[in-house]
Amino acid sequence: MKKRTVIVLIVVAVAIIIGAVIWLIPPSAPVATAQEREVVETLVATGQVIPQSRTLLIADVPGVVTAVHVEEGDIASQGEILLELDDQEARAALNQADASVREARARLRSVTDQGAPSAVEDLNQAMLNLEAAVDDFERAQGLFDAGVVPRVEVDEARRRVERAEGDVDRARTAVEETTARGSTYDEAAAAVQRAQSERERAQIQLQDFTIRAPADGEVLSRDVEPGTTVQPGSTLASLAIDGPLHVKISPDEQELAHLSVGQSALVVTDAFPDRQFSARVHRINPSVDPERGTITVELRIDDAPEFIRIDMTATAEIELDRKDDALVVPRAALRDIADQPWVLRYEDGRARRVDVDVGLTDNRFAEITSGLESFEEVLIDPELQPDQRVRRGDLYLPIEDEDRQ
Repeated sequence: MKKRTVIVLIVVAVAIIIGAVIWLIPPSAPVATAQEREVVETLVATGQVIPQSRTLLIADVPGVVTAVHVEEGDIASQGEILLELDDQEARAALNQADASVREARARLRSVTDQGAPSAVEDLNQAMLNLEAAVDDFERAQGLFDAGVVPRVEVDEARRRVERAEGDVDRARTAVEETTARGSTYDEAAAAVQRAQSERERAQIQLQDFTIRAPADGEVLSRDVEPGTTVQPGSTLASLAIDGPLHVKISPDEQELAHLSVGQSALVVTDAFPDRQFSARVHRINPSVDPERGTITVELRIDDAPEFIRIDMTATAEIELDRKDDALVVPRAALRDIADQPWVLRYEDGRARRVDVDVGLTDNRFAEITSGLESFEEVLIDPELQPDQRVRRGDLYLPIEDEDRQ
Protein backbone atom coordinates (compact mmCIF):
# COMPACT_ATOMS: atom_id res chain seq x y z
CA MET A 1 0.00 0.00 0.00
CA LYS A 2 2.77 2.39 0.89
CA LYS A 3 4.60 1.54 -2.31
CA ARG A 4 1.54 2.39 -4.43
CA THR A 5 1.17 5.74 -2.64
CA VAL A 6 4.79 6.56 -3.30
CA ILE A 7 4.33 5.84 -7.05
CA VAL A 8 1.29 8.11 -7.19
CA LEU A 9 3.16 10.89 -5.46
CA ILE A 10 6.04 10.50 -7.87
CA VAL A 11 3.70 10.72 -10.91
CA VAL A 12 2.04 13.84 -9.49
CA ALA A 13 5.40 15.41 -8.83
CA VAL A 14 6.59 14.67 -12.37
CA ALA A 15 3.39 16.19 -13.80
CA ILE A 16 3.86 19.32 -11.70
CA ILE A 17 7.45 19.61 -12.84
CA ILE A 18 6.49 19.17 -16.52
CA GLY A 19 3.68 21.77 -16.16
CA ALA A 20 6.09 24.18 -14.56
CA VAL A 21 8.60 23.65 -17.33
CA ILE A 22 5.90 24.21 -19.98
CA TRP A 23 4.75 27.34 -18.18
CA LEU A 24 8.28 28.60 -17.79
CA ILE A 25 9.16 27.78 -21.42
CA PRO A 26 6.43 29.37 -23.62
CA PRO A 27 5.60 28.00 -27.08
CA SER A 28 7.41 29.33 -30.12
CA ALA A 29 5.75 30.84 -33.16
CA PRO A 30 7.03 31.84 -36.62
CA VAL A 31 7.71 35.53 -37.03
CA ALA A 32 7.71 37.86 -40.02
CA THR A 33 9.25 41.29 -40.31
CA ALA A 34 7.26 44.24 -41.63
CA GLN A 35 9.21 45.38 -44.66
CA GLU A 36 8.86 47.43 -47.81
CA ARG A 37 8.34 45.55 -51.02
CA GLU A 38 6.16 45.42 -54.12
CA VAL A 39 2.53 44.42 -53.69
CA VAL A 40 0.14 43.84 -56.56
CA GLU A 41 -3.57 43.63 -55.86
CA THR A 42 -5.38 41.35 -58.28
CA LEU A 43 -8.83 39.99 -58.99
CA VAL A 44 -9.16 36.35 -60.00
CA ALA A 45 -12.28 35.20 -61.81
CA THR A 46 -13.20 32.26 -64.03
CA GLY A 47 -15.18 32.56 -67.24
CA GLN A 48 -15.23 31.51 -70.88
CA VAL A 49 -13.44 32.36 -74.10
CA ILE A 50 -15.89 34.01 -76.48
CA PRO A 51 -15.61 35.49 -79.98
CA GLN A 52 -15.89 39.22 -80.57
CA SER A 53 -19.20 38.51 -82.28
CA ARG A 54 -21.21 35.32 -82.63
CA THR A 55 -24.10 35.02 -85.09
CA LEU A 56 -26.77 32.38 -85.50
CA LEU A 57 -27.87 31.56 -89.03
CA ILE A 58 -31.65 31.23 -88.86
CA ALA A 59 -34.06 29.90 -91.48
CA ASP A 60 -36.40 32.63 -92.75
CA VAL A 61 -38.53 30.27 -94.83
CA PRO A 62 -39.79 26.70 -94.50
CA GLY A 63 -38.09 24.10 -96.62
CA VAL A 64 -35.90 21.04 -96.94
CA VAL A 65 -32.10 21.26 -96.73
CA THR A 66 -30.68 20.09 -100.06
CA ALA A 67 -26.96 20.81 -99.53
CA VAL A 68 -24.52 21.58 -96.70
CA HIS A 69 -21.15 22.93 -97.82
CA VAL A 70 -19.31 23.41 -94.50
CA GLU A 71 -18.24 21.49 -91.43
CA GLU A 72 -17.65 22.68 -87.89
CA GLY A 73 -14.31 24.45 -87.66
CA ASP A 74 -14.27 25.53 -91.32
CA ILE A 75 -13.28 29.09 -92.13
CA ALA A 76 -15.93 30.85 -94.20
CA SER A 77 -15.58 34.00 -96.30
CA GLN A 78 -18.19 36.71 -96.46
CA GLY A 79 -20.86 35.79 -99.02
CA GLU A 80 -19.78 32.14 -99.23
CA ILE A 81 -22.67 29.69 -99.59
CA LEU A 82 -22.94 27.56 -96.46
CA LEU A 83 -26.26 25.75 -96.92
CA GLU A 84 -29.01 25.47 -99.52
CA LEU A 85 -32.73 24.78 -99.20
CA ASP A 86 -35.07 23.41 -101.89
CA ASP A 87 -36.04 26.52 -103.90
CA GLN A 88 -38.12 25.07 -106.76
CA GLU A 89 -41.33 26.84 -105.75
CA ALA A 90 -39.47 30.10 -105.12
CA ARG A 91 -37.88 29.93 -108.59
CA ALA A 92 -41.28 29.26 -110.16
CA ALA A 93 -42.67 32.30 -108.35
CA LEU A 94 -39.77 34.41 -109.66
CA ASN A 95 -40.37 33.19 -113.22
CA GLN A 96 -44.05 34.15 -112.89
CA ALA A 97 -43.07 37.55 -111.57
CA ASP A 98 -40.70 38.05 -114.53
CA ALA A 99 -43.56 37.25 -116.92
CA SER A 100 -45.82 39.75 -115.17
CA VAL A 101 -43.17 42.44 -115.54
CA ARG A 102 -42.84 41.73 -119.25
CA GLU A 103 -46.62 41.90 -119.71
CA ALA A 104 -46.90 45.17 -117.81
CA ARG A 105 -44.05 46.74 -119.78
CA ALA A 106 -45.65 45.62 -123.04
CA ARG A 107 -48.89 47.28 -121.99
CA LEU A 108 -47.09 50.51 -121.17
CA ARG A 109 -45.26 50.43 -124.53
CA SER A 110 -48.59 49.88 -126.25
CA VAL A 111 -49.92 53.00 -124.56
CA THR A 112 -46.89 55.14 -125.31
CA ASP A 113 -45.93 53.75 -128.76
CA GLN A 114 -49.39 53.05 -130.22
CA GLY A 115 -52.16 54.54 -128.12
CA ALA A 116 -50.66 58.01 -127.84
CA PRO A 117 -49.88 58.49 -131.57
CA SER A 118 -53.31 57.11 -132.52
CA ALA A 119 -54.99 59.47 -130.07
CA VAL A 120 -53.06 62.44 -131.49
CA GLU A 121 -54.09 61.41 -134.99
CA ASP A 122 -57.73 61.13 -133.91
CA LEU A 123 -57.52 64.61 -132.29
CA ASN A 124 -56.15 66.13 -135.50
CA GLN A 125 -58.93 64.53 -137.53
CA ALA A 126 -61.60 65.71 -135.06
CA MET A 127 -60.29 69.25 -135.27
CA LEU A 128 -60.45 69.13 -139.10
CA ASN A 129 -63.99 67.81 -138.87
CA LEU A 130 -64.85 70.66 -136.50
CA GLU A 131 -63.44 73.25 -138.93
CA ALA A 132 -65.51 71.78 -141.78
CA ALA A 133 -68.67 71.74 -139.64
CA VAL A 134 -68.13 75.38 -138.70
CA ASP A 135 -67.70 76.30 -142.37
CA ASP A 136 -70.96 74.46 -143.26
CA PHE A 137 -72.79 76.24 -140.47
CA GLU A 138 -71.55 79.66 -141.58
CA ARG A 139 -72.67 79.01 -145.23
CA ALA A 140 -76.08 77.75 -144.07
CA GLN A 141 -76.50 80.79 -141.89
CA GLY A 142 -75.66 83.10 -144.84
CA LEU A 143 -78.08 81.34 -147.17
CA PHE A 144 -80.78 81.46 -144.52
CA ASP A 145 -80.23 85.19 -144.07
CA ALA A 146 -80.59 85.59 -147.88
CA GLY A 147 -83.84 83.61 -147.83
CA VAL A 148 -82.42 80.80 -149.92
CA VAL A 149 -82.65 77.89 -147.42
CA PRO A 150 -85.02 77.17 -144.55
CA ARG A 151 -84.01 77.38 -140.84
CA VAL A 152 -84.03 73.64 -140.50
CA GLU A 153 -80.78 73.43 -142.50
CA VAL A 154 -79.19 76.02 -140.20
CA ASP A 155 -80.25 74.04 -137.15
CA GLU A 156 -78.85 70.81 -138.64
CA ALA A 157 -75.56 72.53 -139.40
CA ARG A 158 -75.36 73.80 -135.79
CA ARG A 159 -75.90 70.27 -134.45
CA ARG A 160 -73.04 68.98 -136.64
CA VAL A 161 -70.81 71.66 -135.13
CA GLU A 162 -71.78 70.59 -131.61
CA ARG A 163 -71.10 66.92 -132.41
CA ALA A 164 -67.72 67.86 -133.89
CA GLU A 165 -66.85 69.86 -130.75
CA GLY A 166 -67.73 66.81 -128.64
CA ASP A 167 -65.49 64.63 -130.80
CA VAL A 168 -62.61 67.09 -130.29
CA ASP A 169 -63.07 67.07 -126.51
CA ARG A 170 -63.08 63.28 -126.42
CA ALA A 171 -60.00 63.07 -128.67
CA ARG A 172 -58.16 65.63 -126.54
CA THR A 173 -59.00 63.59 -123.39
CA ALA A 174 -57.68 60.44 -125.08
CA VAL A 175 -54.41 62.23 -125.88
CA GLU A 176 -54.07 63.41 -122.28
CA GLU A 177 -54.79 59.91 -120.94
CA THR A 178 -52.19 58.21 -123.15
CA THR A 179 -49.35 60.65 -122.44
CA ALA A 180 -47.32 61.08 -119.23
CA ARG A 181 -49.55 61.88 -116.23
CA GLY A 182 -52.59 60.73 -118.11
CA SER A 183 -54.87 58.19 -116.43
CA THR A 184 -54.33 55.43 -119.02
CA TYR A 185 -50.57 56.02 -118.95
CA ASP A 186 -50.53 56.20 -115.14
CA GLU A 187 -52.50 52.97 -114.86
CA ALA A 188 -50.10 51.16 -117.20
CA ALA A 189 -47.06 52.65 -115.42
CA ALA A 190 -48.47 51.65 -112.01
CA ALA A 191 -48.97 48.11 -113.27
CA VAL A 192 -45.29 48.02 -114.24
CA GLN A 193 -44.25 49.21 -110.77
CA ARG A 194 -46.47 46.60 -109.08
CA ALA A 195 -45.03 43.84 -111.23
CA GLN A 196 -41.46 44.99 -110.54
CA SER A 197 -42.16 45.07 -106.79
CA GLU A 198 -43.51 41.53 -106.94
CA ARG A 199 -40.43 40.42 -108.82
CA GLU A 200 -38.12 42.05 -106.24
CA ARG A 201 -40.06 40.32 -103.48
CA ALA A 202 -39.73 37.00 -105.31
CA GLN A 203 -35.98 37.59 -105.75
CA ILE A 204 -35.56 38.28 -102.03
CA GLN A 205 -37.57 35.20 -101.12
CA LEU A 206 -35.42 33.12 -103.45
CA GLN A 207 -32.28 34.40 -101.72
CA ASP A 208 -33.70 33.15 -98.39
CA PHE A 209 -33.23 29.58 -99.66
CA THR A 210 -29.45 30.09 -99.99
CA ILE A 211 -27.66 30.62 -96.65
CA ARG A 212 -24.47 32.68 -97.00
CA ALA A 213 -21.83 33.76 -94.50
CA PRO A 214 -22.63 37.33 -93.38
CA ALA A 215 -18.93 38.01 -92.75
CA ASP A 216 -15.57 36.24 -92.54
CA GLY A 217 -15.53 33.82 -89.64
CA GLU A 218 -15.30 30.29 -88.26
CA VAL A 219 -18.17 27.80 -88.34
CA LEU A 220 -18.88 26.90 -84.71
CA SER A 221 -21.78 24.54 -85.26
CA ARG A 222 -23.79 22.98 -88.07
CA ASP A 223 -27.23 22.04 -86.86
CA VAL A 224 -28.81 20.43 -89.96
CA GLU A 225 -28.04 17.74 -92.52
CA PRO A 226 -29.22 17.30 -96.12
CA GLY A 227 -32.84 16.21 -96.00
CA THR A 228 -33.65 18.06 -92.76
CA THR A 229 -36.98 19.87 -92.85
CA VAL A 230 -36.76 23.33 -91.27
CA GLN A 231 -39.27 25.98 -90.30
CA PRO A 232 -38.85 29.75 -90.03
CA GLY A 233 -36.78 30.40 -86.90
CA SER A 234 -34.91 27.08 -87.02
CA THR A 235 -31.18 27.36 -86.26
CA LEU A 236 -29.11 26.17 -89.19
CA ALA A 237 -25.56 27.00 -88.04
CA SER A 238 -23.57 29.40 -85.89
CA LEU A 239 -20.60 31.49 -86.92
CA ALA A 240 -17.87 33.27 -84.95
CA ILE A 241 -17.15 36.49 -86.79
CA ASP A 242 -13.46 37.23 -87.33
CA GLY A 243 -11.95 39.50 -84.70
CA PRO A 244 -10.06 39.41 -81.40
CA LEU A 245 -11.16 36.76 -78.92
CA HIS A 246 -12.43 37.77 -75.49
CA VAL A 247 -12.68 36.23 -72.04
CA LYS A 248 -16.03 36.84 -70.38
CA ILE A 249 -16.07 36.77 -66.57
CA SER A 250 -18.65 37.67 -63.94
CA PRO A 251 -16.98 38.95 -60.75
CA ASP A 252 -18.90 40.14 -57.70
CA GLU A 253 -20.41 43.61 -58.02
CA GLN A 254 -18.27 44.74 -55.06
CA GLU A 255 -15.29 44.68 -57.44
CA LEU A 256 -16.88 47.29 -59.72
CA ALA A 257 -15.14 50.18 -57.96
CA HIS A 258 -11.73 48.57 -58.57
CA LEU A 259 -12.19 47.71 -62.25
CA SER A 260 -11.49 49.96 -65.21
CA VAL A 261 -11.07 49.54 -68.95
CA GLY A 262 -7.45 48.98 -69.95
CA GLN A 263 -6.31 47.04 -66.87
CA SER A 264 -3.93 44.22 -67.74
CA ALA A 265 -4.58 40.59 -66.93
CA LEU A 266 -2.98 37.17 -67.17
CA VAL A 267 -5.15 34.30 -68.35
CA VAL A 268 -4.85 30.52 -68.22
CA THR A 269 -7.23 27.87 -69.48
CA ASP A 270 -8.25 24.67 -67.74
CA ALA A 271 -7.03 22.70 -70.75
CA PHE A 272 -3.56 24.32 -70.75
CA PRO A 273 -2.93 25.53 -67.18
CA ASP A 274 0.82 25.97 -67.77
CA ARG A 275 0.45 28.22 -70.82
CA GLN A 276 -0.29 31.75 -69.68
CA PHE A 277 -1.20 34.63 -72.00
CA SER A 278 -2.09 38.29 -71.57
CA ALA A 279 -5.33 40.22 -72.00
CA ARG A 280 -6.81 43.61 -71.14
CA VAL A 281 -10.14 44.72 -69.72
CA HIS A 282 -12.10 45.75 -72.81
CA ARG A 283 -15.66 46.25 -71.61
CA ILE A 284 -17.47 46.50 -68.28
CA ASN A 285 -21.21 45.98 -68.46
CA PRO A 286 -23.02 49.04 -67.09
CA SER A 287 -25.68 46.95 -65.34
CA VAL A 288 -25.53 44.45 -62.48
CA ASP A 289 -27.19 41.05 -62.54
CA PRO A 290 -29.82 41.53 -59.80
CA GLU A 291 -30.18 37.81 -59.10
CA ARG A 292 -26.51 36.90 -58.73
CA GLY A 293 -25.08 40.27 -57.74
CA THR A 294 -22.38 40.09 -60.41
CA ILE A 295 -21.15 42.25 -63.26
CA THR A 296 -20.13 41.10 -66.72
CA VAL A 297 -16.57 41.98 -67.75
CA GLU A 298 -14.96 41.21 -71.11
CA LEU A 299 -11.18 40.97 -71.50
CA ARG A 300 -9.73 41.33 -74.98
CA ILE A 301 -7.00 38.93 -76.11
CA ASP A 302 -4.92 40.86 -78.64
CA ASP A 303 -2.53 38.02 -79.47
CA ALA A 304 -4.40 34.78 -78.91
CA PRO A 305 -2.26 31.61 -78.78
CA GLU A 306 -3.02 28.89 -81.31
CA PHE A 307 -4.42 26.47 -78.73
CA ILE A 308 -7.27 28.79 -77.74
CA ARG A 309 -10.74 27.51 -78.59
CA ILE A 310 -14.05 29.29 -78.29
CA ASP A 311 -16.05 28.43 -75.13
CA MET A 312 -12.92 27.22 -73.31
CA THR A 313 -13.00 27.69 -69.54
CA ALA A 314 -10.44 30.33 -68.61
CA THR A 315 -9.27 31.98 -65.40
CA ALA A 316 -8.19 35.62 -65.51
CA GLU A 317 -6.07 37.43 -62.93
CA ILE A 318 -6.62 41.16 -63.41
CA GLU A 319 -4.12 43.62 -61.99
CA LEU A 320 -6.20 46.17 -60.05
CA ASP A 321 -3.41 48.20 -58.45
CA ARG A 322 0.32 48.08 -57.77
CA LYS A 323 2.69 49.73 -55.29
CA ASP A 324 6.44 49.27 -55.45
CA ASP A 325 7.41 50.28 -51.87
CA ALA A 326 4.50 49.28 -49.67
CA LEU A 327 5.07 48.32 -46.02
CA VAL A 328 3.77 44.74 -45.94
CA VAL A 329 3.33 41.72 -43.71
CA PRO A 330 2.23 38.22 -44.76
CA ARG A 331 -1.54 37.91 -45.11
CA ALA A 332 -1.36 34.99 -42.71
CA ALA A 333 -0.54 37.47 -39.93
CA LEU A 334 -3.85 39.33 -40.24
CA ARG A 335 -6.83 38.66 -37.99
CA ASP A 336 -10.44 39.88 -38.57
CA ILE A 337 -9.52 41.37 -41.91
CA ALA A 338 -13.17 41.90 -42.88
CA ASP A 339 -13.93 43.92 -39.73
CA GLN A 340 -11.11 45.59 -37.81
CA PRO A 341 -7.81 44.02 -38.90
CA TRP A 342 -5.19 43.40 -36.26
CA VAL A 343 -1.93 41.52 -35.85
CA LEU A 344 0.06 40.06 -32.99
CA ARG A 345 3.31 41.96 -32.64
CA TYR A 346 6.20 40.21 -30.89
CA GLU A 347 7.13 42.40 -27.96
CA ASP A 348 9.23 41.45 -24.92
CA GLY A 349 8.34 37.77 -25.12
CA ARG A 350 4.63 38.31 -25.52
CA ALA A 351 2.09 38.55 -28.32
CA ARG A 352 0.69 42.09 -28.26
CA ARG A 353 -2.45 42.93 -30.26
CA VAL A 354 -2.03 45.88 -32.64
CA ASP A 355 -4.91 47.24 -34.73
CA VAL A 356 -3.80 48.06 -38.28
CA ASP A 357 -5.18 49.63 -41.43
CA VAL A 358 -4.82 47.54 -44.55
CA GLY A 359 -4.22 48.88 -48.08
CA LEU A 360 -3.43 46.76 -51.11
CA THR A 361 -3.36 42.99 -50.78
CA ASP A 362 -2.26 40.16 -53.03
CA ASN A 363 -2.29 36.41 -52.53
CA ARG A 364 0.76 36.57 -50.21
CA PHE A 365 1.11 40.01 -48.64
CA ALA A 366 -1.01 42.84 -47.24
CA GLU A 367 -0.02 46.49 -47.17
CA ILE A 368 -0.10 48.04 -43.70
CA THR A 369 -0.90 51.76 -43.94
CA SER A 370 -0.91 52.40 -40.18
CA GLY A 371 -0.24 50.51 -36.94
CA LEU A 372 3.21 49.08 -37.67
CA GLU A 373 6.66 50.41 -38.41
CA SER A 374 9.34 48.94 -40.63
CA PHE A 375 11.21 45.96 -39.16
CA GLU A 376 8.67 45.31 -36.41
CA GLU A 377 7.99 41.59 -36.01
CA VAL A 378 4.58 39.95 -36.20
CA LEU A 379 3.68 36.43 -35.12
CA ILE A 380 2.17 33.87 -37.49
CA ASP A 381 0.15 31.44 -35.40
CA PRO A 382 -3.66 31.34 -35.41
CA GLU A 383 -3.67 29.66 -31.96
CA LEU A 384 -1.90 32.53 -30.19
CA GLN A 385 -3.94 34.97 -28.15
CA PRO A 386 -3.15 38.58 -27.23
CA ASP A 387 -0.74 38.97 -24.29
CA GLN A 388 0.21 35.28 -24.36
CA ARG A 389 3.84 34.49 -23.60
CA VAL A 390 5.66 33.30 -26.73
CA ARG A 391 9.11 32.59 -28.03
CA ARG A 392 10.39 33.88 -31.35
CA GLY A 393 10.40 30.98 -33.78
CA ASP A 394 11.63 30.54 -37.34
CA LEU A 395 11.31 33.30 -39.94
CA TYR A 396 8.01 32.91 -41.77
CA LEU A 397 8.09 33.05 -45.57
CA PRO A 398 5.11 32.80 -47.94
CA ILE A 399 5.24 29.70 -50.11
CA GLU A 400 6.37 31.49 -53.28
CA ASP A 401 9.24 33.18 -51.45
CA GLU A 402 10.30 29.80 -50.02
CA ASP A 403 10.33 28.40 -53.54
CA ARG A 404 12.65 31.18 -54.69
CA GLN A 405 15.06 30.40 -51.87
